[in-house]
Amino acid sequence: MKCNSTIDVTGPWVGLGGVVGNSVEQTGMEISCLSGKPEYRLWFEMYPAPPAYYGNAIRQGDSISAEVVRTNTHYTLTITNNTRHWTKTVNETANGDNASAEAILESPTGAFPNFGKFSFTETTIDGKNLSAYHLTAFDASSNNGYQDHTGPLSGNTFTISYRHE
Repeated sequence: MKCNSTIDVTGPWVGLGGVVGNSVEQTGMEISCLSGKPEYRLWFEMYPAPPAYYGNAIRQGDSISAEVVRTNTHYTLTITNNTRHWTKTVNETANGDNASAEAILESPTGAFPNFGKFSFTETTIDGKNLSAYHLTAFDASSNNGYQDHTGPLSGNTFTISYRHE
């Protein structure tokens, strides 16, 4: 991971909702370059409430697993640092729209650090491989063209590659 500027922020996350309505139930990782070097944090969010960050250690190269499970209006958001052997689980209640499921890499500032590649593996929706659904791949863009590229969405694995900030 290489910071291009102090406004670089990116985050891979998984969640439900957010495409149609004003709710997103999500958990993931944030990589920010505010200090000039990559800083890593794990979080969950029940949007429109702000994200809540975990204080547990995370480093570049750690293997992270995340899931969001919904039963009626009950959500269980779990994130695990497989490398450092810890798990955080949050149980929340909400009236989410649940109209979509996401596994995504985004930048809230529109400025990506050079992340190389992020791979989403063992990605499922309701226990089924991605190939069981009609999927849409999003590539982030700016005035200078595409900033990243999402590889083929098949089976249960896909990779997003950095192009430029």
